[in-house]
Amino acid sequence: MPQDVDYIPVGVAPLRKNIEFYEGGTCPKCGGKAHREVDVMDTFVSSAWYMYRYFDPQNNEEPFTLEKIKDWFPMDWYQGAQEHYTAHLVYARFIAMFLYDIGYLNVEEPIKKYVSCGLVVAKDGGKFSKRLANAPDLDIEVKKYGADTLRMFVQFVAPFQENSPWDTSVILGITRVLNRIYRIASENVDGKRHKVRIDTKVKYNKVIDQVKRSFIDLNWNVAISRIMDLVTDIKKDKFVDISIWKDFIKILAPFITEELWEMSGEKSSVHLQKYPRRIKLNNESVNIVVAVDGKKRAELKVKANEARSKVVTKAMQKVHNYGINDTSRYTYVKGRIINFISK
Repeated sequence: MPQDVDYIPVGVAPLRKNIEFYEGGTCPKCGGKAHREVDVMDTFVSSAWYMYRYFDPQNNEEPFTLEKIKDWFPMDWYQGAQEHYTAHLVYARFIAMFLYDIGYLNVEEPIKKYVSCGLVVAKDGGKFSKRLANAPDLDIEVKKYGADTLRMFVQFVAPFQENSPWDTSVILGITRVLNRIYRIASENVDGKRHKVRIDTKVKYNKVIDQVKRSFIDLNWNVAISRIMDLVTDIKKDKFVDISIWKDFIKILAPFITEELWEMSGEKSSVHLQKYPRRIKLNNESVNIVVAVDGKKRAELKVKANEARSKVVTKAMQKVHNYGINDTSRYTYVKGRIINFISK
């Protein structure tokens, strides 16, 4: 195999660009000149076993030892796109079973849980690939927009398990959001306690709940939407309560938050802080949505700690024209929405 191979992607296999190697073959049948095969092995095969080597990288006698890796496998979590599920995962499982049979691995199945994730694709849905050399240069994009902007864009533009189209208009929207947050830190945070409006408390609690749910449901795009709603609400105040602001930074992490945390007067890393708690709402009033079959039909002002039975009774009076009565089923999310089912 040649040593002077150019691996910069241009749409063909790297070995194909080495003319001496590519055209230097001999036909096994006629003995004449022949082109060598340059697509020699699926890259997924190469990457199907090297995770074991990570735990024993200095071993010069064998790839790794069972003693070094036995406590690390099976892996708890594996995520990848569809081609990983149908190619890389197949190779990884096959090689693991082979290694188990010859005594190098103590488990047959190397992975406990597989989660499929989407790809970053072209705006028209087409796939980026090294072979086609059609992907944006991330070094250039990071210099243009900033790493935090691109990280938030990828999490926001689509649900985790769906493809994310590369859309500069959405990237610019994320840039505006982060700039708005930074302006609030610079202009509206004075390090003091201030009265917090009930609307802000309600939105804050929604963000707290949604971010936690998103780590379970893998829908960080929804969490970021809720964060954007809270930013819009906070921006209405001349000054932002420092306690609310610090908790907001914890929720927003990791996006630009180390700098925001330092600007708020803190010294240690924001990533060492505990996740914030919901604000207790006592006798304050909140507006909840009253819906029928998922469609908003009215709004209702209730006490934040009002009993469920009273909320249901009041809400039912708002939508009795839609066939809602005492026998109607419903779901209620405290302080947010009650949804009646008409049939």
